[in-house]
Amino acid sequence: MLFLLTGEVQIGKTRWLESLVTELADRGVPCAGVLAPGQWVPSEGEHADANGFEKLGIDNVLLPSGERIPFARRGDLARADGTFDEESQAAKAELAWHIDDAAIDRVNAHFDELAVRASAAVPTDAKSHSGRSAEGAESKDLPTAAAPDTPLPAAVADGAATMPAGALAGRTVLVTAGPT
Repeated sequence: MLFLLTGEVQIGKTRWLESLVTELADRGVPCAGVLAPGQWVPSEGEHADANGFEKLGIDNVLLPSGERIPFARRGDLARADGTFDEESQAAKAELAWHIDDAAIDRVNAHFDELAVRASAAVPTDAKSHSGRSAEGAESKDLPTAAAPDTPLPAAVADGAATMPAGALAGRTVLVTAGPT
């Protein structure tokens, strides 16, 4: 089952998802995936939103471990503090955000780890994470390593994260997205 959670910027999509992950864990349903909470500060500056907050960056929280990775930083701030890498994928794509290539690699490795743990059998035509996306995942019916009475982990992809198809099979998936 796939659910899309959408809403305006800073309306509470990630906070709601964080609460849901906690509630599911309290009920014995493990969650795996990535949460992407923003780094917000009160502000009256030019980058402040209508609620008086300024977004400085985005972290990625890897589930189920809770490992927090600084993922993205506003490009102007990264340039000002010297952390902007002109050779990074984000720079080459001319994104407004600086996304560290090592952070991208760590999140992709996490998704690959989840796919391996989630599937007892991986299709022989499976590709590395960089060649996969969640598109069409609902049509795949991969067996899992979980015992019949063990709840399957809920998969979580928050923000712009994608999850490999093998990690999605047979799971409830929650995906958040901002306005399109």
